[in-house]
Amino acid sequence: MTINNFSTYQYADLSENDILVCALGYECRSYYLLEKNLATRNSSNTLIINFDDLQKECLPNSLLCEIDALALKTEICSYSQGEKFQDNVIAFLNEVVESETIRKIYIDYSAMPRNWYCALPGRIENEIHNRCLDLVFLYVAGIYPEKYESYPTAGIDRLKLFSGGALPRIDSERTHLIALSYDTRRTQSLLSMLEPEFLIVCYAYDTPEKKAEIEDVNSDIIRRASASVALPINDFVYILQKMNEIIIEQTREGQIIIIPDGPKPLIFAMSLSSVLADIDDDITCLHINRNELLADNKVKVLARENEIYGVKILIDNIGN
Repeated sequence: MTINNFSTYQYADLSENDILVCALGYECRSYYLLEKNLATRNSSNTLIINFDDLQKECLPNSLLCEIDALALKTEICSYSQGEKFQDNVIAFLNEVVESETIRKIYIDYSAMPRNWYCALPGRIENEIHNRCLDLVFLYVAGIYPEKYESYPTAGIDRLKLFSGGALPRIDSERTHLIALSYDTRRTQSLLSMLEPEFLIVCYAYDTPEKKAEIEDVNSDIIRRASASVALPINDFVYILQKMNEIIIEQTREGQIIIIPDGPKPLIFAMSLSSVLADIDDDITCLHINRNELLADNKVKVLARENEIYGVKILIDNIGN
């Protein structure tokens, strides 16, 4: 698995030989890339995953008509059905990768939950054989509500094991590496649950103004931490490198527990770092499962025009 950055400037409209996998939800940015590329979409190059609770009135009627007219392949998954989502993607890719004309496989994860996309590269690598696949994961930047003091909490249902050991050892020092977001109520709840001995926090930003904003919102948590790390959201490879440095340093004489949160590129990079690190033990990555009982935890995010963060993952399974 080879990972490289894929910037906004490298993105161009998709051709008919490009595959698109996307999820449609209540966020307007969830269908931004699909709408921009409808002219080249057909039943064999596009897979749409709809959330099971998606109400059709959330989507433009013109888009629904186009999806029907083009007979685009559509599946339905619930928020918690990560494995089913991955099964659908792998089955679809197994059908289409036989074609020698395929250029790239674009996966728009802008509206996907973390239990859908974080494990997908590993499963593709393990389950699609004798192929060289050029994957590009795309994230459309969002326009969020201006008043973050009223940002709704997604809450915590439970922490779910993503990688590593389920139970940390009690005979060694433990470092918690926790990502920050605008949902400070959830982060505070997490810290109360875990009571970390040694805390490192990290957060992603795109502009100096956003960096200052998230530092202000999380000021109490940052002061509590032993170290804090600011990460540019548009440099996926740098985030991976920084995560790897922290993992190596903190596992020399102890273990590290990684809990991703915040924007999806940061969640993705932190999750991948936990499985790509060249260390067999002492790394645990836990995913936060949001509380589905909260009725007001959905933020309707608009697409930020032509601002796309991407990561290119080359999987070469020729001969495997």
